[in-house]
This record gives sequence, structure tokens and C-alpha cells, in this order.
Amino acid sequence: SETYYKLRTPWKFIASAAAVLGKQAIVSFDYQYTGYNNMSLSDSRGFEYTDSNNDIDKYYCPGNTYRVGLEYRATPKLSLRAGYSYEDCAVNEDVLNNRVDIFTSGTIPSYNFVKKTQYVTCGLGYKFSGAYIDFAYVYRNRDNEFHAFSPVNYSGGVEPSPTASVSDNNHQLVV
Repeated sequence: SETYYKLRTPWKFIASAAAVLGKQAIVSFDYQYTGYNNMSLSDSRGFEYTDSNNDIDKYYCPGNTYRVGLEYRATPKLSLRAGYSYEDCAVNEDVLNNRVDIFTSGTIPSYNFVKKTQYVTCGLGYKFSGAYIDFAYVYRNRDNEFHAFSPVNYSGGVEPSPTASVSDNNHQLVV
């Protein structure tokens, strides 16, 4: 027997601004709002999975992403680029602070939340007669919070889950 699901993914709103400085530089700024708390799950007939959707509302909040970039044309064929991006946590504070039951799928009780992600990039682009080539260095720093299992709620209060803060750094060269 097959089951079909409908997943409404988060909606996004992006606002951008850019300015040309002289004839050699461009600076840009982007803001992105992502409505993670507006996701929903239903079956192919439109029946809402109320428990799952209530968990989505309880666990998630809107996410924000900020990006800034700069490009400088050093010569008519060579451009230098730099950028920075910051994504905040899209998980509610009560969830992050171990005050809400978390229901995981399957038999693995552990879960992980990304608390923030930052990117720093720099690179250069070269223009040939009919093509471009870009080289970039991308550095990503991500802070996560790992939970061994859901907090245990009982009549006397909440027993928090053991947690660990995990930070990972990633370096990439991209052509």
C-alpha cells in the first residue's frame, strides 16, 4: 500500500538592495525571512496531520538570513569579490532550552538544532572573450546543539535532555 503526503514548505520573503560605486564596485545587501513555522503536512486528500502540524508550530519560529557582498573590478577582465552571510536559529527558545517534548521519527531519540550559521567568502572572477571563470574560498562556521533525547516531563517538572554544543568549521575552494 502506498501513502502520498503533501508538505507545505516554508515561504520566503527576500528584500535586496545594491549600489554601484563609481564604475568599478558594487555593494549589495539581502535580507531573507523564512516562515518555518508555517510548514504543514497533510495527506493526498487534504487531511491535515494535526499532531505533526502542532509540533511544527511548537518547535519552529521564523528564520532570518542576512547577506552582504562586495565586488570590485580591478581591471576590465578581473573582478575581486567578498561576502558575508549570517543565518539565525529558527527553533523556539523553549525547545532550545529543553522545556518542550521533542518527538523524533523512527527509533533514534537524538536530535540536533542549528543555532547559527555564518559564511565568509572571497574570490576572483576572470572574463575571457566569451566566458567567465570564478574562483572562491568559502568558510562556514556552524553552531549546533545536540540533544541525546527529548526532555522528560513529569508531574514535578521537566528533566532536561543531556546536550552538547557542537561547532563545525568547513573550508572550501570552489571553481
